[in-house]
Amino acid sequence: LPVALAGVAWIAAFAIYLLLAPPASGAGDSSELTLVLAFDGIAHPTGYPLWTLLGHAFVRALHAAGISWPYAANAWSALGGATAVALLHAASRRLCPAVPRVAGWMREALAFAPAALFLLNPAWTAVTTVAEVYSWHQAWAMAAALSFLVILDRGERALSQPLAADPYSENPRLG
Repeated sequence: LPVALAGVAWIAAFAIYLLLAPPASGAGDSSELTLVLAFDGIAHPTGYPLWTLLGHAFVRALHAAGISWPYAANAWSALGGATAVALLHAASRRLCPAVPRVAGWMREALAFAPAALFLLNPAWTAVTTVAEVYSWHQAWAMAAALSFLVILDRGERALSQPLAADPYSENPRLG
């Protein structure tokens, strides 16, 4: 269920961002980054190598399917934005306490609230609908935050387990 709900958040965000993405390059670095993605070029410093390598493959595949270079580059940002929204939902779900008096659907609705607010933020939407690196930066940050929450949860569960008996205390010769 949690993965399916994060998938719903991802699909909804991706669809919204694709609908809002213009068929042309946007303002700022968008034209440069569209060319970088289309021709596997080098962007201004820092160059964004991982973003470029992965994005070039994605944009090239979309272009081979008949989609224009600018819209394909904008779709790469939309994909990053949708990934960030889905990861935010997953992190929010981990942070929502499992309170016995709160119905399961209410907990799920609470977990969607931050993702929905993030999804509909106009400043965020502006960078997820044109070729920019920010959506993927945010996706990496959300992935790191979610990973940290998973590590904390596993560590908390491990600490709550009773410790095994010390093998050295059982044997007087070893102790």
